[in-house]
Amino acid sequence: AMTMSSRIALMHEGRIEQVDPPRRMYEFPLTRYAADFIGLINLFEGRVIRQEDDRVLVQSDQVGGNILVRHSEQLLPGMEVAIAVRPEKLLATPGNGNGDSNASNRIRGVIKEIAYLGDVSIHYVQLASGYLAKFTQSNVQVLAEQALTWDQPVTLDWDFQSCRLLTQ
Repeated sequence: AMTMSSRIALMHEGRIEQVDPPRRMYEFPLTRYAADFIGLINLFEGRVIRQEDDRVLVQSDQVGGNILVRHSEQLLPGMEVAIAVRPEKLLATPGNGNGDSNASNRIRGVIKEIAYLGDVSIHYVQLASGYLAKFTQSNVQVLAEQALTWDQPVTLDWDFQSCRLLTQ
């Protein structure tokens, strides 16, 4: 449907969840259901700590810390939300180092599963909380001797503008 349509209507339990062009539906889901329905996604549950202008700080036990996200609608501290991050938005660095020093968000874990799909690999990283975060890595530039492997510690970074805050 995404390659053949100029607009998609996503229905859930007999009601329209979201109507948008494919790219907008994928990049800017409006609900947890829409985010999870189209493509792979990391959904980190948490609570709003504070909001300053268009930036919201969310505490998430799943990531073992805070997540900074861009969101312009007014939220109340303590409000339960989810942060949606697509696997391709995460930058992986081997080890528990500093990763991308300019990144707004950072999590660490251990690679527990790898799905090799030819052009990309999907890596499943177990965080300290037990949550399995997903990131994708293009295999175009990865040489066999440089490929990430099972049980390898990894640092995952992403920018606050690369994730979405969901209230539904």
